[in-house]
Amino acid sequence: MLQSIIQIFGKSPFAPLQSHMDKVDQCVARIPSLFESIHEKDYGKTERIASEISEYEHLADLTKNDIRNHLPKSLFLPIDRGQLLEIVTIQDSIADKAEDL
Repeated sequence: MLQSIIQIFGKSPFAPLQSHMDKVDQCVARIPSLFESIHEKDYGKTERIASEISEYEHLADLTKNDIRNHLPKSLFLPIDRGQLLEIVTIQDSIADKAEDL
């Protein structure tokens, strides 16, 4: 009976959302080093940092897709499903912009 009640409410989406933001943060955190390496004309370092940003952006995309694919359609989520997906989209755009740089 307790398990049935728990299933009605669904699993909290905040841990996966935080995991996604952590990956986005890893992308953004490398931007200052990217610009420093360009300024120093250390293009090998620039390529390495750009590659790291791309790797974290890819991991963020995987997490984003996992959130979207496994987000319960329960009526009892702790946050509106549409608002949560909007937050994921905004976070994803930040990682995308970091990769574009």
